[in-house]
Amino acid sequence: MIKQMREFLYYLKNLILKIKGKIPLYFLKYKIFPSIKKDVNYARLNFVLFTMFFGFIFAILFHYVHWQAVPGPDGYTRVYKESFFLPNPRTMFSDFFSLADMWWRFRWDIKFNYLPAAIIPLSILEDIGRGLYGYPNPYVTAFIFVYSYLIFLGLYLYFSFNSLKVTQRLIIVLALAICSYPVLLTLHTSNFESHCFIMISISIYLFIKRKYFWSAVFIGFAASVKLYPLIFIVVILSKRKFWNIAAGSFIGFISPNILALNIRGEFLSNVSTWANGFLEGLNSYSVTMIQGWSGIPFSHSLLNAYRLIIGPHCCGPHNAMFNPYPYYYIFAVIFLSFIVYRIVNMRKISHKFILAASALCLLPVTSTDYKLMYFLIPIIILIKSSRKSIFENFLLFFITLLMIPKGYYFVHKFLFGYPGGQYFYFNSNTIINATILLLLIITILWSSYDFKKNKLNNNK
Repeated sequence: MIKQMREFLYYLKNLILKIKGKIPLYFLKYKIFPSIKKDVNYARLNFVLFTMFFGFIFAILFHYVHWQAVPGPDGYTRVYKESFFLPNPRTMFSDFFSLADMWWRFRWDIKFNYLPAAIIPLSILEDIGRGLYGYPNPYVTAFIFVYSYLIFLGLYLYFSFNSLKVTQRLIIVLALAICSYPVLLTLHTSNFESHCFIMISISIYLFIKRKYFWSAVFIGFAASVKLYPLIFIVVILSKRKFWNIAAGSFIGFISPNILALNIRGEFLSNVSTWANGFLEGLNSYSVTMIQGWSGIPFSHSLLNAYRLIIGPHCCGPHNAMFNPYPYYYIFAVIFLSFIVYRIVNMRKISHKFILAASALCLLPVTSTDYKLMYFLIPIIILIKSSRKSIFENFLLFFITLLMIPKGYYFVHKFLFGYPGGQYFYFNSNTIINATILLLLIITILWSSYDFKKNKLNNNK
């Protein structure tokens, strides 16, 4: 028996060595994407497509088998065990439904942690619903909200590869949109992050076209819904165009909020009501998503990864042996300042954007996986780059890993005595993505240092 096993392993080893690098590369390189265009790096494109399809299909099969293998309480009925890379099906379109329902019922007397401009699409969709059905149909409005993002993303990916054939571009759309974990997560809950992504992607496109003012305007539009997209200002910042960029971002940020605060009521009254609700919404968010554990299972921040490793009763703001929050705030501010300094002194738009997006995802106390879809922008830039660089290959490798599901180990249990009596969630996806983001930052900083060192040596 042992002899037969050795022979089989020896045969398998020779077979792998014989076909290694031939069959999959032949299939991907020559059958689907032959290297006939100079503006696309086909080795990178093939790698991204293969990884996206494989990661998506493997995750589906893994969770399906796991679901089939876990019986329900009666031993036969299958129940949802939170063992999927997307949240519970009951949360479908939950982010949109909760916000839209509060706005339609209470107007400005609502408690939410968005800026006023988030009300504009809700008001538009409400008017559409009333015009079609006589009332703001929540399902139709959610359908319009979700598919407007999906259609834009599909067109954005499709027209980013104009030199390829139609079928090839459709395969790219399928891989990077339909099989992308952060995109599917955003579609699942219908989060407003989707439309922030639309604004940032348009901004980077305009920046590449040297439309600096309008590029800053669209970053301002994104920040008028959620404040944090303002970090991308440092990506497009330029000494020669500083005032254009400052004016554009200010106009883009202020004008939608002023417009929104004039909807359904008087301006000053709406400002006061929104401000009170905003503060209460931030407090509620802090209790559940920052102090508690609800923000951890579909997150990737450095602090959340640390909390998962240490455990629920070893660190926290209340009943903990050690409270890391004050120290982490100091660390995050110092590290973010350093990253902003490095971004301003970089030249390559892809490296600047990756570093800014990595800091945006990694450094907040909690950061949901919706934000990972911003990395679709540098994926396109790196695939279309003709520059042969080991650092860019590593960057593309890490970013592609962020796009695929990795939540293969998921645990939840009730926590007594914690804020809100919440559940403790453990998701392997959180720790893996935080590690990848750290590696991305290290790779970017290392590549910039290596470039600077080579430049100094050449000058000598």
